Amino acid sequence: KNKTYQCKTMDEIIKALEEKGDGFIEAMWCGEEECEDKVKEVTGVGSRCIPNEQHELSDVCVCCGKPAKKMVLWGKAY
Repeated sequence: KNKTYQCKTMDEIIKALEEKGDGFIEAMWCGEEECEDKVKEVTGVGSRCIPNEQHELSDVCVCCGKPAKKMVLWGKAY
């Protein structure tokens, strides 16, 4: 849990990973594959899972700003 960061924008994802090191990101997602791909391209983290226990960090997608459908755990694949 201490290596899991809550972010509302892609800039926040980049900043969290630069300042705190590798870990997991909790961020909202609209459900569009294009946004999933863009997050990975820009930040280096991809979607890992959609937790059953959801909490709303924001009401918009971390990538496109459209209404968010799910909170996703994002992380690097090794």
